[in-house]
Amino acid sequence: MMNSNTLLFAETWTVVKDKFAFDHFDHYHLLSHHSRRKPSGVSLYIKKHLSSIVEEVEMFPNYETGVHVMVVNFKTKIRIAVLYAKPGSSNNDIYDALDQSLDNKNSDYRTVLAGDFNIDMMTQRGREFCEILTNIYYITLRNNPSQYTTIGQTTIDCVFSTHGLRKCGVYESAFSTYLPLYVQMP
Repeated sequence: MMNSNTLLFAETWTVVKDKFAFDHFDHYHLLSHHSRRKPSGVSLYIKKHLSSIVEEVEMFPNYETGVHVMVVNFKTKIRIAVLYAKPGSSNNDIYDALDQSLDNKNSDYRTVLAGDFNIDMMTQRGREFCEILTNIYYITLRNNPSQYTTIGQTTIDCVFSTHGLRKCGVYESAFSTYLPLYVQMP
């Protein structure tokens, strides 16, 4: 994980004053509540040596629906987004968040969207959700939906992208009830 240039956290318990041993990363946080730990924020860590190619970091919170998105646009025409949708969020809540955050402003950028969608991609709802993302947003599910991302044997954490990825899979870890995903971009 520490060989990564970017780290994305969805449903993070992080609060702004938390200290991490990630001194060689710039930190960006979108939190549901600044004073208490509540698992619904997103965080993004970018290695400091990449700061010169960061064009902008945009945050799109929606405290009413509980769907939060953070997007980093790089000068290299790549954008990386992290999304968290609270349990019970509707597909329309997620589509509205994507409409707002993945706007046409940077539609020529190669896009990677990762996050905790709280939709099991192995169900009918999940398959329909993936189909709409492909047909409307031109982003395709890249991780194997039959490879579980939680110890409860669901696939609710996903990586979508507009272009192919070198590698994408589940990182076996014992430090969470979630199994982190990794991505290697071309």
